[in-house]
Amino acid sequence: PHDHITFANNRPIGGGVDRYEHRHDWRKGDNGHDALNVDGGASADAVLGAELRFVMGGATSAASAGGEAGLLRNLDTGGLLGGLSIPFGNSDTFPLDDSDGQQVTEGCNYGSDPTTASQVQSYPYLPHVAEGINAAAANEFTCISSSGPNNLLTDHTALIHGIALVPDDYAEMQQRGSMLVWSPRSNIVLYGNTAPVTAIDVVGVPIALGTDWVASGSMNMLRELKCADQLDATYFDDHFTDRELWLMATANGARATGAAAVLGTLAAGYVADIAVFRTDENAHDHRAVIAANVDDVVLVLRGGVPLYGDDALLATAFFGGSDCEAFDVCGMAKRACVARDTQGVANLAQVRSAIEQDYPLFFCETPEAEPSCLPSRPGAYDGVVDGDGDGDGVTDDVDNCASVFNPVRELEAAQGDADQDGAGDVCDPCPLDDGDAC
Repeated sequence: PHDHITFANNRPIGGGVDRYEHRHDWRKGDNGHDALNVDGGASADAVLGAELRFVMGGATSAASAGGEAGLLRNLDTGGLLGGLSIPFGNSDTFPLDDSDGQQVTEGCNYGSDPTTASQVQSYPYLPHVAEGINAAAANEFTCISSSGPNNLLTDHTALIHGIALVPDDYAEMQQRGSMLVWSPRSNIVLYGNTAPVTAIDVVGVPIALGTDWVASGSMNMLRELKCADQLDATYFDDHFTDRELWLMATANGARATGAAAVLGTLAAGYVADIAVFRTDENAHDHRAVIAANVDDVVLVLRGGVPLYGDDALLATAFFGGSDCEAFDVCGMAKRACVARDTQGVANLAQVRSAIEQDYPLFFCETPEAEPSCLPSRPGAYDGVVDGDGDGDGVTDDVDNCASVFNPVRELEAAQGDADQDGAGDVCDPCPLDDGDAC
């Protein structure tokens, strides 16, 4: 449910510029790091092109921190909810008013105008918190969850990123009914690490997926699902089922954005936002979605209205999409209803031209220069090798969780083991209880 779509006018950073400890390092070029050169000035047509990218991947809604009328519902932007009668959310990039680059390890002396609880009590709240692997990133959670006027952790809060969370933090999230929005690709290429999602899941915190932005994240939700699936299979010991990964992109995304009563579920009484995927003998049920590319997306409906799909299907009288624009997608005849859905403000050729000034609308294979989903940090770890089966830089013979990726983070002196029972937090069934029955 999370993206910065006004930054759609950027190319991806591929393997990455650097590996950072905190988001302000790449924002500001702090602490000896190279800053990322990104521009947030995407034109209206480029934004619509980015929205079409998401639609082609089966998405109908996102918390995009911006957007244009038509195509995607933008659930954190007033007037762009696509007819839904729900409060729009707040994707708060700097809840601590720290846009100047403050990295604080103790206390909460950030900017002078942090977000207060009273400001966010009546709508879905998605703050960027704990984005990094150092003590300054970890301190952000302390400051948004402490008692007082700046306590932002509620049952309508979905933390974005949460890389530096520790067991006490996600236990607190579970108790308060909060969620996590996980952006694995962006986390991995920027920090060489990501949120401890296996442990977060074990304690009962719901997880949604977010693409973050095209610069360091995924170009559409299908690519983000593939990153999550790759990490799960290679680094997380197959912790998540296909259905659980699929839920991160559907029902949990709706829940994180406050839309769970109307979106994210195929049931009577819900809005007909539906994506249909092609299956085969190797990819069926939820795996068909995880394995899909844009040419495998047969039909996308938003509120029962077609947006994208197979030409032969959309052109039928039943779907009434004969006036939607036809084009070839990886050898498949498709249609996209850009002109109709934007009420003539734009058309397919227009938005495709705008977005492809920087990066193609779609790929038929692995996207060019796609940000890496392989965890690595120079001098620490660089993938699975003999003697280090989870690729975290700690040899199996001394690794407190040899099957699940859990490198030593800068915020900790050793691999996380909050209850000191010898089982690392990320594979401990009870990360806060010395035992296996909690």
